[in-house]
Amino acid sequence: MACSLTSASYAQIGGPADAADDADDAVTLQLRWMPQFQFAGYYAALWQGYYREQGLNVTIEPGAPGKHPHQQVLNGHAQYGVGNSEVLLSYLQGSPLVALAAIAQHSPSVLLTRKDSSIRTPQDLIGKRIMMLGGANDIEFLALLANEGIKTQDLTILPSSYRVDDLIEGKVDAFNAYLSNEPFYLRQQGVEP
Repeated sequence: MACSLTSASYAQIGGPADAADDADDAVTLQLRWMPQFQFAGYYAALWQGYYREQGLNVTIEPGAPGKHPHQQVLNGHAQYGVGNSEVLLSYLQGSPLVALAAIAQHSPSVLLTRKDSSIRTPQDLIGKRIMMLGGANDIEFLALLANEGIKTQDLTILPSSYRVDDLIEGKVDAFNAYLSNEPFYLRQQGVEP
């Protein structure tokens, strides 16, 4: 699930998100990751002047390793962000976030493995080295494992290097990836996902 979010506290205390009456209101949108097709609509709206027509001076900030949109919003570095299920988890833990829209119904996140690894089911991950993002960013995978009766202590979970080459080089057995681009990259490198 991907959704846009904003901190409810901005609207309540008259912060940046509550200054819609000002022409050229400065707004920062924090993306989950680097610019790619999934964010095309935000960029198209910027380039075609839709935000400007509404009196908004929008800056789109690309994501980066360790740069979590919901934290950027909560810390006041952005007024809006694009997130996944970690937004819901953060809200349930008491963070003042408001989901504005559900934009995608299916997550592009996958645990990517090499075809030659013989890993085909979640149970095949037991005892394997799995690179994950950490914390709430892995909630989808943690839910999958729990649903399959797999305990995280039965896995070797490593912090993500954000380098899918670690999977190609055999440093890990499974890698938290996006279905939209990392399998393509593996094939370009001569490795079947």
